[in-house]
Order: sequence, then C-alpha cells, then structure tokens
Amino acid sequence: MEGALVSIIAPCYNGERFIRRFLESVLNQTYPYLELIFVDDGSTDRTKEVALEYENAFREKGMAFTYLYQKNAGQAAAINAGLEVFRGEYIMFSDSDDWLSQDCVEVKLRYLQTHPEKMFVLAKAAFVPEENTDEILSILQRRNTDSGWLFDDLMFERDGYYAPGCYLTRTEAFLQVHPTRKIFAGRGGQNWQLLLPLAYRFECGFLDNIVYYILVHPDSHSRSNVTYDQQLLRIHEHEEILNQVTMSIDMPQQEKEKYLRHIRCKYIRARMRLAVDFEKQDIAQEQYALLREAGKPGLMDRVTILRGNCGAFDGAYRMAQRVWRRMLNWKGQ
Repeated sequence: MEGALVSIIAPCYNGERFIRRFLESVLNQTYPYLELIFVDDGSTDRTKEVALEYENAFREKGMAFTYLYQKNAGQAAAINAGLEVFRGEYIMFSDSDDWLSQDCVEVKLRYLQTHPEKMFVLAKAAFVPEENTDEILSILQRRNTDSGWLFDDLMFERDGYYAPGCYLTRTEAFLQVHPTRKIFAGRGGQNWQLLLPLAYRFECGFLDNIVYYILVHPDSHSRSNVTYDQQLLRIHEHEEILNQVTMSIDMPQQEKEKYLRHIRCKYIRARMRLAVDFEKQDIAQEQYALLREAGKPGLMDRVTILRGNCGAFDGAYRMAQRVWRRMLNWKGQ
C-alpha cells in the first residue's frame, strides 16, 4: 500500500470544541500516506488557531496538512475549495466534529486494492453521545450487502446512508462523475451531491468494520433549525439540491423524470409533516391535496393527516415513535 496517497477533505465551521479529537484521529491513522485538507468555512471561534497547532505534528508524521479559509458559504462551498487542490489517488470526506477509527483509512484502502472491480467502499458508523463518547447509541450499517448498487437505496432512504467518513473512493472514478471538481454550492446536501452520481454509475463494496464515529450533540447541524420557517427553508433547500443533483446525472430522460417525481412527492410529504407538527392544518391539507393530485398518497400520509385532525391520535403516535426509537437504539448497541 506504500505510496498511494489518500486525501481527506474536512469542512469546518466553529469547530473549536471538537476538532482536536478529529485531528488526533487523523494523525493516529495506521495508514500514514495521507493529506488532510481542512477547510475553515468562516469560523468565528478559535478554529483556525486550534487547527494550525497541529501543522507541525502532521509534518513530523510525514502527512500533508493544508489549511484553507473562506468566508462562510456552507459546507458544499467548503468542499469545493478542497476539491480544487486535493492530490490523492483516493479521496474521502469527514465532518470535523466526528472522528475516525485508527484503521479507518487502512481497512477501506486495503479493500479497494484487493477488489479492483469496486470503485468505492462503505463501512459502518457509530453514533455516540457528547457526554460519553465510549457509549454507542446506534450503528449505521447496510443490511443488504449482496447488491453493491446503492443509488435507489440512497435516493429513497431505505438501506443506505451518507455518513461521509464511512466511504473511500478511487479518484479516477470520482472525477468521472465530478469532472469539474465542483458540486452545486447549496447550503447543505453536500453528501447527496458527492455520492449519488457515484452510486448511479459504479458498484460499491462493503466492510463490516465500524470506522467512523458520529458525535450527537445539541449543536449538530441536523438540530440547528428549530422554528417552522427555518425548517421549511431547509426543506426547500434540500429539494432544490436533490433536483440539481438528479438533473446533473447522465441518465435516460424517462428515468430522470421518475426520480424527479419521487423527489417532488418526498418534499410534499416533508412539508405536510412539518405543518402537522406545528399545528398548521390548512397548510397540511394543501400539501395532502398536492399529493393526491400526484396520485401518491399512502397509509402513512393518511396517518399524518389524521394526526393533525385528532390531538389524541397525535399524542399516541408520538409516544409510539419514542418507544420505537428506543427499541432501534437498543438493537444498534
């Protein structure tokens, strides 16, 4: 494996509290031929100072370390900055508040080098709480490892996941689907943009190793939009990004239209659920009517509308959801 350079691109915004653990996890990799491209997305805390403290440690390990700064523009724009300069034969991405197992790079690289027919590989991730990082709340894993075709499962969110540090990709394959070294610079959705074009064209391999640890904390990006308007904006942004990604993929027009219809219905449902959660029944009914026009309402859609119309049913539904989540977390341990 000597000599094959692996590039890690890590965008970061206000990561002072967390990045030491991430940077240490890169430094402690069992595979040493690495370059880390750390992109500071306009942080206002001490992210820059902390990151640059590690510059000499990387140099002493023989690892390349590049610190890039940009005005705050979002993770996708930060990744684009890293894509302009990375040099590795293999590429992976990581969120800077998460961290890598010691053998994260080595086991994924070994797999790709012994499976030349695979263009990228996916391993497992563990969710851990900020208050006790030795505890595993649940595990992300693909259950159907017989098929390496991930596109539909990622698109339909049924047996695929986007945790960036779980993947390693051959650069030659990555550049086939991202020849301009750029993704659409929307606010968020960067993992869709990186992975969906790859998954449409190439088959993925799988590893049974936990290689990536995802920190669950109150400042996590997924928890940062709490008001109705903020969450609604996020839904519209995600819909735009997913449409942009789908339109950019070289696929037959009929197939493309099928996926675009799915995306439209997916986000009608998201707006309907959001309206129910915030007791905006008129909006929920409007979204349900759009779903009926599309000919796509199902049992769970009717359940959602019933939740909005009946407070007692909604309370019972929410309690059942909490029980179900606890059961899933228990099974994941």
